Amino acid sequence: MYGRDAGGFTLIELVITLAISATLGATVLFGFANTRSRAQFGDAIEEISSSILQRRSEADGTIQTTATAGANYRTVTIGRLMIFGHYGSQTTMQIDSLTMPNPSISASRIVTITNDNASTYTLPWSSVFTKIIPSSYTGYEVAFYRDPVTGTLHTAYSGENGFTTTNTFSYSALTATAASTGTLILPFADSSGQFTGTVVVNPATNTITRKIN
Repeated sequence: MYGRDAGGFTLIELVITLAISATLGATVLFGFANTRSRAQFGDAIEEISSSILQRRSEADGTIQTTATAGANYRTVTIGRLMIFGHYGSQTTMQIDSLTMPNPSISASRIVTITNDNASTYTLPWSSVFTKIIPSSYTGYEVAFYRDPVTGTLHTAYSGENGFTTTNTFSYSALTATAASTGTLILPFADSSGQFTGTVVVNPATNTITRKIN
């Protein structure tokens, strides 16, 4: 019923061959797109990790402490605060400065979240912070700060509730969480949820690592 063409193939053989070719082509394209998406997400995790490392470097290298500021400075900057899931936004990281009265001239130990160096960092490649934070909470807060007297660098994180519900809190709120802080795992995913990864902050080893699952 199906005659062979000049090349010696029947029509049904040609249809089957074209169908197989189309399937193979689609598989190759899907595999390429999947590999490309995974590579982009890997770049995103790398960039997020670098951004967190930059905040720690700022706290370690550019923060004024009593030893360098002297008694003429009534307020010293002691660290950087990062807020993930800031008021329900899962695609940004809010960055603020932490300041407090100079211990050499004031007995006050109240830390203030200031916006003198505040910025909103949009997570790259439409990445999402996957730890769900209720919209009524401040967000998941992570702080790198230096003791204003000794200059020792510390890491502290508060969990979803924040160190406080206002822009000020006691210095002991930082030291309490720093004393009990273990390894911090920050979870992320790409916008489709196909790929997941983590950025791990380890205060004990003073390292920041990343992993793509």
